[in-house]
Amino acid sequence: MPDEVANPGNAIALPLFAALALLITYLPLRSFYRVKNIAACSMMAVIIIINLMALINGILWPSDDWTKWWMGYGLCDIEVILRFPITMALATSLCCLTKGLADALDTEHAVFNPSKAQRRRKVIGDVMFCWFVPVMMMALHYIVQAGRYMIIPVWGCADQLDNSWPMLVIIIMWCPMFTLLNVYYGALMFFRLYRHRKTISAALTSTGSGLAPRKFIKLVLISVLLIVIYLPIQTLFVFYAIPSKFVPYSWSRVHNPATWPLILFLHTGMQPSLQWAGWAGVASSAFMFAFFGFNDDAVDTYRAALVKCGAGKIWPSLKLSR
Repeated sequence: MPDEVANPGNAIALPLFAALALLITYLPLRSFYRVKNIAACSMMAVIIIINLMALINGILWPSDDWTKWWMGYGLCDIEVILRFPITMALATSLCCLTKGLADALDTEHAVFNPSKAQRRRKVIGDVMFCWFVPVMMMALHYIVQAGRYMIIPVWGCADQLDNSWPMLVIIIMWCPMFTLLNVYYGALMFFRLYRHRKTISAALTSTGSGLAPRKFIKLVLISVLLIVIYLPIQTLFVFYAIPSKFVPYSWSRVHNPATWPLILFLHTGMQPSLQWAGWAGVASSAFMFAFFGFNDDAVDTYRAALVKCGAGKIWPSLKLSR
């Protein structure tokens, strides 16, 4: 056995909390879906996928005992294509959310009562903003995929990327670009928020945003906090992801039939921090639930669920409208 192994407590706790995180994402997702907030729905979809991976992989590969490991056929082939694009989708969705909040206070270009065609164009535009680059990364991923996949304790399926310039163009450069764009939209949002600080409700109404001031402020807080957290993380990601030395790209070298199909097993000591990385998705779910798990709609959902479970017989007030 290696000197450094996966923390057994973490290997048990992470899947349990990931399962709980999947449950508590339902109410925020429903809240965003009802108002057709594509950016927020995309963020929740990404968080759900991240937590689902943490749940499955933590159960399948909880320790460094390779003799008990499943080879990951099929599952890992899908996950390695998703890993970087899903991270990218979180960046694009957060950027789209911040842009939408800035636009909600853009009274100079406001459309108070948008037509059906305008609403449809906005939905299509938001979907493209959130998912075009991630889908493109999935489509081009094989070009720089230097091996089938690796498996790491608790983290599970991991990618093998070639250290050549196409990897920088296809995989690496997009996250920092959208993170910086997100900072720009964040600054624009704050500028407009300051300008309309005394008339936020009127500004939101005049732009036809459909956002109540209270919900708008919640989304602003989410956007700002995620930018503050995400910017340094992306800086570190770029720092560690860029190879110290690039090699010339060669399709035959990258996709060498003698080496490409090999499945690599890694010990925790080779990537010790990855066993904890799944908690980011759990924390994101808790974060969203803290903002949207206790609003009026959520409380009514809890009351209805308790009544269905028979709690209305014990607390008749649950059956009464608030």
